[in-house]
Amino acid sequence: MDSHCGDVLQAPLSRKWQEHAKIGMLVEVPNVFVLWDDNPVYWIGEIIAFAGYKALVSYETFDEDLCYLAWISFCSDVPKPVGYCATNDVLLFPPYGKYIFVV
Repeated sequence: MDSHCGDVLQAPLSRKWQEHAKIGMLVEVPNVFVLWDDNPVYWIGEIIAFAGYKALVSYETFDEDLCYLAWISFCSDVPKPVGYCATNDVLLFPPYGKYIFVV
């Protein structure tokens, strides 16, 4: 798998996103595994792959036996830089349960 965003070089902004999108980078992303009082919550995830403008995120866990995966639109306002939630009073909450989920 390519190590940057925009595998389709004809796609708009693909060359610009290649500068910013790297496998292994940490981002704060919506936690699709938890709904807190009908409000979205975020958690820290590591980007492990790209497919065009989508990024496969592995959510950080405290248990090596658990794996939480989700596809996100990387070239959008979905991923946030680490520290965004603390600065903007957004709840960070870890995923829970023993399952793998890919959206």
